[in-house]
Amino acid sequence: MITNLLNHLGRDFWIYRLGQFFSGLGDSCTQVALYWWLLQHLSPVQVGTILSISMIADIFLPPLLAPLGDRYPRKNLMILASSCQLVLAAVFAFVAYTNFFSLPLILTLIPLYYLFKSLFLSGATGLLAFLVPRERYNEGLRQTQIINTIGMVIGGVIAGVVLHKFGVSKAFFLDSISFLILMIAVLFISVRKIDSNTQKKKEHPIILWKNDLFDGIKFIQKNQLLLIVSLMIAGLNFFFAPFTLVVSTMITNNKVWPAWTLGTFQTSLAVGSLLGLFLLNRLLKNLSSSSLFISLVIVEGVAAIIMSAFTSLASILLIPMVFGIVSAVTTTLVLRQLNLFVPDSYRSRFFSIFELMVRLMNPLGVFLGGVFLSNYQPATLLLMNGILLIIFTIAVCSLSYFKTFMSYTLANFQEKSVTG
Repeated sequence: MITNLLNHLGRDFWIYRLGQFFSGLGDSCTQVALYWWLLQHLSPVQVGTILSISMIADIFLPPLLAPLGDRYPRKNLMILASSCQLVLAAVFAFVAYTNFFSLPLILTLIPLYYLFKSLFLSGATGLLAFLVPRERYNEGLRQTQIINTIGMVIGGVIAGVVLHKFGVSKAFFLDSISFLILMIAVLFISVRKIDSNTQKKKEHPIILWKNDLFDGIKFIQKNQLLLIVSLMIAGLNFFFAPFTLVVSTMITNNKVWPAWTLGTFQTSLAVGSLLGLFLLNRLLKNLSSSSLFISLVIVEGVAAIIMSAFTSLASILLIPMVFGIVSAVTTTLVLRQLNLFVPDSYRSRFFSIFELMVRLMNPLGVFLGGVFLSNYQPATLLLMNGILLIIFTIAVCSLSYFKTFMSYTLANFQEKSVTG
C-alpha cells in the first residue's frame, strides 16, 4: 500500500514534502526559541508589540510578493528564499550564542524573517498543482495536510526538548539546518512551468509587479463565484477564530483542572485533525462534498453548545477533537474545489489573497471574543457562537453559489477544457 502511494504521487511530491517536513520542525524550534529569547531581554509589552507588527507583516507580505510566483520560475524563487532563510537562521544562532542582544538588530532580523518566508511562499503557494497530475491533486492535498499536522505535533515536542536541553542558539541552528535540507529538496524536484503569455512581457520589474498584483485582484473581482465563496469561508473562519481563546480561558479560570489540561487541549485538536483527514475518503463515499461540509460545520456548532452546558474535564479534552476534525475536513474540501477553478497562471496570487481574507478574520474574531469575555462567562460565548455558527452555515450553504462551487468536479473541468 505504501509503495503504491509513493508511486501514485511521484518522487517530486515526496521529496518536496520531506524537505517541508524538516523545515516545519525547524520553524517550530525558531518560534518557541524566539518567544523565550525575547522574553529574557524585553518586557512582555515590548515582545507583544514586536510580534504584533511581525504578525501583520506575515499576513500582508505574501499577497504582495505572490505575483512573483505566477511570473518567474517557482523553483528559483524557493531556492533563493530558503538560502536566505538559512543564512538568517544562522545569524540568529550566532547572536544568541554570543549573547549579543541588540534591539535595533532584532527589529531588523525579525522583519527579514517574514520577508524571506513570504518570498518562499510566492513560489510554494499552489505548488502542489505543479507537482502531481490534476486527477491526483485531491490525494496529494490530503497527504500534505496529514504530514503538516504530524509535523506540528512533533515540532512542538522537539522544540521544547531542544530549548530545554541545548538552549536558544541550538534551536536557531537546528532551523538553519532544516532550511539547508529544504533547499536541497527543492533542487531535486521538477516543477511544471506555467504556459502563459505574461512570461513573455518585457517591462520594468516594478511595473510588471504592479500590473500582476492588480491583475490578480481583478481576477477575483471578475470571478463572482470565487469572490463570494471566499467571503463565505472568511465569514465561517470568523466564528471558528474565538474557540481556542474561549476554551483556553475556561481551562485557566478553573483552579481544579491541572496545568497539563491546556497542552492536552491543543493535542486533542491535532489528533482530531489527523482523524478527520484519515476518515475523509470514507466519509465522501456516503456523502457529497456539499452535504459533508454542511453537516460537519453544524456538528461543530452543536459541539460548542454542548461544551457550554457541560464544562467537564472530559468535554474539554474530547470536544476539541471534533473541532479538529471539522477544521481539517472542511479546509481540505474547500481547497480541493478551489484547485479546479483557479488557473495555473493565477495560483500564487489567488491563494495568497484568499488566505489574506480568511486570516484577517482571526484577529477580528479573537479580539471581539476577548471583549465579550471581559463581560460574560466563556460558556455564554460558546453557546452564542455555536448558535450563530449554525445559523450562518445554513444561510450560506443554501445559496446557489455554494452549491455550484461544491458540486464542481474534475469531469466538469475536463469537459469545459474540451469544449472551450
